[in-house]
Amino acid sequence: MKLLIIGCGELGSRFLQAAAQVREINQIDVVELSNRAKKTAQSRWMEVQKEGTEIIELIWHHSFNSSIPISDLCIIATQADTRLEVFERVISHGIKKIISEKIVTQSEASYLKIINLSEKNGVNIWVNCKTRAVQIWNEVKNKIDIQDHLVFHSTGGDHGLCTNGLHTLDLFAFLTESSELVNDGSHLDYVLHKTKREKFDLSGVLSATGRNNSKCVISYSQFHRSMPFEVLSTSNYRWIIDLASQVAYEGERENGWKMKALYFSENMSVSYMSIDFIRECLLSNSSRLPNLQQTFAAHKFLYDVTLPIFNELLNKDDDECPIT
Repeated sequence: MKLLIIGCGELGSRFLQAAAQVREINQIDVVELSNRAKKTAQSRWMEVQKEGTEIIELIWHHSFNSSIPISDLCIIATQADTRLEVFERVISHGIKKIISEKIVTQSEASYLKIINLSEKNGVNIWVNCKTRAVQIWNEVKNKIDIQDHLVFHSTGGDHGLCTNGLHTLDLFAFLTESSELVNDGSHLDYVLHKTKREKFDLSGVLSATGRNNSKCVISYSQFHRSMPFEVLSTSNYRWIIDLASQVAYEGERENGWKMKALYFSENMSVSYMSIDFIRECLLSNSSRLPNLQQTFAAHKFLYDVTLPIFNELLNKDDDECPIT
């Protein structure tokens, strides 16, 4: 089977590492303009090459063109500000399965255009909001009564309220099966944070209400660098979960809320988890990754809450959130 990767920088090269370990693939075409990114990707490619593994033909391209074969799956890992154009070209090329890095695109209008394009052309698009596939979160979801009221707190340091907060918003929508998230008292700092990809992010508090008035509060401060951790509660359960340290605690009403440790060990890196994601998407029309429609609620919430702040701070008046 053939795989196409468009954008092979930091995240794209991790997808490349994962693809190298998918035995069903025999050819990978990579579109990457930057020689520096290509050099890094080639180094990471060699890190996962093992003696005796299947030989995969790796072909590099400086631009997307009609000579590139129609692949069985395309991974789009460019920056978000070019995504709409990339989606348009990939879909018109005839590719029917796509994995997109998040944030999918920088505006609600562009996001809806991609949804319309995919539905019109019968294209399956999944989004790399991989937190939904983490085992501990699926164990939590199985214990949540969907009719119950969930309170979800996520607290972290300066790790990107928009970029990383999207994962948490999407996870909250997943746990509560919410198709819409409503702004309920978000407070953002009027300070722009420049990212390493030359885009912007924010800090402060995002506050969302979902199904059955469930509540999600995400608080990131620019004053420290701690990784986020989560505290959740329903009428019957309470959890404290620190994914970075792989430590979790659970309490139940039935045992008087005594907290017990939950032991888990899971490799949550893109280069590892994406091995299964790529195989799932190649071999079927389903994946543990959410599809484009499922992640719309988290994206729309982020657009609605952050766009006025970005426009004011950047002295602009458009519908683009400069995040990636």
